[in-house]
Amino acid sequence: MKIVDGIDMAKVKAGELKDIISAFNKAKVGVHIKPGANPLGSAKAFVKAVESLDDDKQVMLPESVSDYYNMIVIDEDELAKLQGKEEPETKKPDLKPVPSKKSTPAPVAKKPESKAGKKPAVAKAPKEQMPEKNGIRQPKPGGLCAQAWAIFDSLSKRKKGAIPAIADALKIAEEKGLNPGNVRAEFPRWKKFNS
Repeated sequence: MKIVDGIDMAKVKAGELKDIISAFNKAKVGVHIKPGANPLGSAKAFVKAVESLDDDKQVMLPESVSDYYNMIVIDEDELAKLQGKEEPETKKPDLKPVPSKKSTPAPVAKKPESKAGKKPAVAKAPKEQMPEKNGIRQPKPGGLCAQAWAIFDSLSKRKKGAIPAIADALKIAEEKGLNPGNVRAEFPRWKKFNS
C-alpha cells in the first residue's frame, strides 16, 4: 500500500482515473481537471477539485466519481492506524465521504492548506512620502528627477525666486550629464509644485 498525501495510490489505476476525471469534467460542477501522464499528479488534482466543492455541488457529482473519491482517499485516523501510530501527528478534520446519489449528502471536509512554505503576513512599513503641493509630489533625493529639480532651485535662488529659463537649466544639465528630455519633462512639474 503506497499512500501519498492521503491518497491510496495502490487503488489508483491510470485508465480508470482518466475516465473518472472525464466524468467529473462532464458534470461541470467544479474546475476543469486536465488528466496528465503522471497518475499521482492527476489523482492529487482530482482530490483537490472534489474537496473544493461546496455541499450543493458535491451532491451533483456522478455516483462513480463519489465512489472513486471515497475509495482512494484515506482519512487521518485510518492513515495513523496504517502507519502504526495511535494519533495522527497533525490532527486534521476527518474526511467525510463524498455523497453518492444513493446515500444522504455528507460534505467532504476540506483539508487545511499547508502552512509550510508560506511566510506570515508582515505589515509593510509605510513608504517615505515626499512633500506634495498643487497635485505634484517632489521627487525623492538622489534620483535624476531630483537632480533636475536641484538645478531649477539653484537657478531660482540666483534670480531671487523668479522662474528660471529652461535654456539656462538645460545648459547646466548638459554639463552634469543629465538627459535633456528628462529635464524638459520635469520643468513644468517643478513650476507647478512651486507656484
